[in-house]
Amino acid sequence: MKLYKYMSLYGDGFLHALDMVVNQRIYLSTYDAMKDPDEGWWSVVEHKNHAIRPDENHINIVAKKLRNIVDSVRYTSFTTGAICPLLWAHYAGGFSGIALEYDLDETVYDIRKIDYKGNANVTLSQIDEVISGKKLPQDIGILKQKMNCWEYEDEYRLYVNRPDEYISGVKPMSIILGIKPSKYSDVFVKISRTYKVKIGYLSKRQDEFVIRYFKNK
Repeated sequence: MKLYKYMSLYGDGFLHALDMVVNQRIYLSTYDAMKDPDEGWWSVVEHKNHAIRPDENHINIVAKKLRNIVDSVRYTSFTTGAICPLLWAHYAGGFSGIALEYDLDETVYDIRKIDYKGNANVTLSQIDEVISGKKLPQDIGILKQKMNCWEYEDEYRLYVNRPDEYISGVKPMSIILGIKPSKYSDVFVKISRTYKVKIGYLSKRQDEFVIRYFKNK
């Protein structure tokens, strides 16, 4: 599956991007590092039989167990294209960063499309299935649903349900430079040649953005 990751080169961003190309690995975050303040949260709905109201103390106990599981899930975000101006503006240093293109095997990695229908509403039985290990948090919508205001991101996530900080052995197919000049542009051009990664740049043609690739040397 072809997916893209936008990167700002400000601050430590350059080192992170360099690490992804040179060491061929991608850092995995936890929910608290995300920009969305609702990330990693959910609501418990009443039992399907509305005559039965879940005991509040029981809800608090299972919620704490579920919280510990959700806290341990690590993941990274991608999108489906490299020409979205909003994503370049918001996640790639205002068009001065880069976008990395990957080809990821869905049979190897747990990759899922985000549902833009608000935070997850889960039942106690669903929570019990996660706590017992029968399901993952993302199976019941947790860490997989966001408000529709984020829909422009067209986000896909790669989940790892273990404490690994990186997925390794993932070489980007291409590096795409932003429209605005960066002092690191020449660095990525040289790195692309050394590590045999295709490199191009975002360009504007009339009212649309396109990607143009450098000729191989």
